[in-house]
Amino acid sequence: MDEMKFCPLQEGYSFTVGNDVKEQELAGGLPRQVKQFVGSIHNVTAQILLRDQLERQIFWAFWRINQTKLWWWRLVLDNGDLEDCVCQFNNSTVPSETLIEGRIRKIQISIRVVPIKRDPDFDKWLIEQWQNGKLQDISDLEKIPNVWMPAATGV
Repeated sequence: MDEMKFCPLQEGYSFTVGNDVKEQELAGGLPRQVKQFVGSIHNVTAQILLRDQLERQIFWAFWRINQTKLWWWRLVLDNGDLEDCVCQFNNSTVPSETLIEGRIRKIQISIRVVPIKRDPDFDKWLIEQWQNGKLQDISDLEKIPNVWMPAATGV
């Protein structure tokens, strides 16, 4: 698989998580919900900056070759850190290019991203710690691997 080497800009970056829940409206009360899917795709809209003609040619060559293929890109998803993601261009909205200051170009793309499997036991533990008042702010997150779980091997 090819890898996108351009870094996404923070400006214009949006992430929408995939929805695994099917919902049925009822005549009264709350709708019925059931987990129907596993691994519904995420959607990401991102912008990249192309500083010169060579980078522009590289991007468009990458797009032409990988329009219908899967490829890698380092993105921020539901974990909050950059992660290697399997991506696919969303061809219902093709890339758009904007000229900035005469030679720099900004490209906006919409892509589909395969979700990364998360450990449900860790999610439960994290929520429990938060609800019990053990996690107060972001600095407490650093304590998870270094203080509270130093022997953890990961998922």
